[in-house]
Amino acid sequence: MARPKRTKCDIVGCFQQNYKKRKYCQEHWNEWRRNRRPKKPKKTIEERKAKRREWQRNYRNTPERNAWQRKYSREYNERLKLQCFEILGKICVCCGMDDIKFLTINHKNNDGNIHRKEKQYKGIYKEIIDGNCKYELETMCYNCNCASNFNDGICPHQQKEANENAE
Repeated sequence: MARPKRTKCDIVGCFQQNYKKRKYCQEHWNEWRRNRRPKKPKKTIEERKAKRREWQRNYRNTPERNAWQRKYSREYNERLKLQCFEILGKICVCCGMDDIKFLTINHKNNDGNIHRKEKQYKGIYKEIIDGNCKYELETMCYNCNCASNFNDGICPHQQKEANENAE
């Protein structure tokens, strides 16, 4: 024999239709759901801070996570640097060095200090990639970049060529 379908709410005195094949109407179902679990007391700010400090101690500052973070940051920075050199060029404008490990970004007008104060390390790379950079930049190898900074903006390679052309 088939079981008869319930069509009315099981609460005495309620004659509304059942809600989604359950034994209560929607109003009584929602009330039952609200009251079935005891409410947790809200934590104070101090308790939340203590829990966060504990999390930082136990998870955030673990050697495994720190090693993972260093590896991820290194890979991310390399990707940014490669994208910048795709835009600026992968060869030193002075000596022709093409090894990415030695290439740096040079500010033509020697205003790199101001630019680094405005934007931090990754900010400069992101600015170049977005095309918003207002500074004149070029790709130089580390040796040429350092030498030009010590020699009033002229690289010894360029100075040597200028002397040969003058003679």
